[in-house]
Amino acid sequence: MNYILIIMYNLFIFTSLISILTLIFDQGMLYHQFCESKLWSNLNYHNNTEIFNVSSSLLMLYYPVKSILKKIKGRNYILEKVLILTSVGSALYHYKKTYFTSLFDELPMMIYAGLVVHMASKDIHVQNLNLSTSIIIILLKIFHISSVLFVVFFTLHTAISGLYLVSKRVFSLKILLKFFLIASIRQFTEDMCEYLPLFIAFIGHPLWHIFASKYSVELADELYNYLHIPNRHSYKSVPV
Repeated sequence: MNYILIIMYNLFIFTSLISILTLIFDQGMLYHQFCESKLWSNLNYHNNTEIFNVSSSLLMLYYPVKSILKKIKGRNYILEKVLILTSVGSALYHYKKTYFTSLFDELPMMIYAGLVVHMASKDIHVQNLNLSTSIIIILLKIFHISSVLFVVFFTLHTAISGLYLVSKRVFSLKILLKFFLIASIRQFTEDMCEYLPLFIAFIGHPLWHIFASKYSVELADELYNYLHIPNRHSYKSVPV
């Protein structure tokens, strides 16, 4: 295990420790008002807990746990473990929005993205650029320097990295399009929340949780296959 992977793994452990702080401190800071909160407010049900978002966050556990239980020889399942942490962090954040729960929600996502690029890239320059960018994004989040810069950096990092790895035949174009589609649905239901039928508005974000978890495990499978780690399914790259 080289030093970059060690740093990423330590960040993974750090975010686990953040969960303890979420149970001790409450800074009462509302960073996002998701569609579900708006809908409950409109229905005169004033509760900060987003029932559907919490439930769907816990359902995210299904796919990484299912993958780990296969116990395929040669895999360390580090990506699936980060996804489990993401699920718990997301549930905590939608249950109670504080600075610490927001860290526990978002830091695992950044670590997952950074680990994927590091594991997939054979170019040391790309690995170093990925590490530097990941550290900047994490520091922006931890110190709450700029919410706008954080979102811009994280979005650009994941989008550009994804396109780069598809061009290198690490991942299929299909998996990238799946992420784009479900992310678009999530954003549409959040932006148009109060104009959509109640049922559609309520399920937009939960669908994102469940399918993002599913596609993240599929992406991990493609990565393991690319690295010639045993997999039960064959995978052929889709030409770009």
